[in-house]
Amino acid sequence: MLVGVVNNSASTVSSLALTGSDIFGFDGDGICTFTFVGSGYCTASQTAGTDPGDYQGPTSTFAITNANSGTVNFSPAIAASGGTSYFSLEGAPTASLGVVVGTGGGTTSTPAPSSITLLGVGFAVILLIQARRKFARA
Repeated sequence: MLVGVVNNSASTVSSLALTGSDIFGFDGDGICTFTFVGSGYCTASQTAGTDPGDYQGPTSTFAITNANSGTVNFSPAIAASGGTSYFSLEGAPTASLGVVVGTGGGTTSTPAPSSITLLGVGFAVILLIQARRKFARA
């Protein structure tokens, strides 16, 4: 599974914590075992299928907790506002992931107005559902 990352935030991204069924259960067939445009970063051991290096992208390394959980670290961090990177895994990660923004003293970010609006709408819907249930009981 080739995973592409596009950073659309205002801060750098230094790592991604990922989970999924056997996504870190590497078995020697990562992206570096194939020749592709841009594979010049792959070392001889990565090309030979040495895990986990053969799954790493040009700016990534892995900190593996177990076959289902780990962290992808980026060095340098993925640049803000459109920076990209890539790596491979054994399968698709779950939709939920943890992102570490910035590197040592990085900038903090403020939620976008649309995020705050969406949160407000969510609370309004919850209040309407509760009010409807209250009036239905009366």
